[in-house]
Amino acid sequence: MTTATISLSPTGRPTAGRSATPGRTTPAGATPASALSTTRAAVLSVLGSMLAIGVAAIGVLVVPIAALVAFGPALLQAF
Repeated sequence: MTTATISLSPTGRPTAGRSATPGRTTPAGATPASALSTTRAAVLSVLGSMLAIGVAAIGVLVVPIAALVAFGPALLQAF
């Protein structure tokens, strides 16, 4: 949990300060829930990229496999 305070300095300019709950270490400005959410988003991003690469690889293999199925028997008879 983070609390924010604003106080006026003797010069009249506002100053801001933050204090974190002791004993907890999280990335700057992140709460434990948002750190988990960030991690989950990163994992899903990596998995989504892997899936997209797999779909693209299967798409690239469709044409050669279709050509082999269509013309394979005729090519085998020619030899």
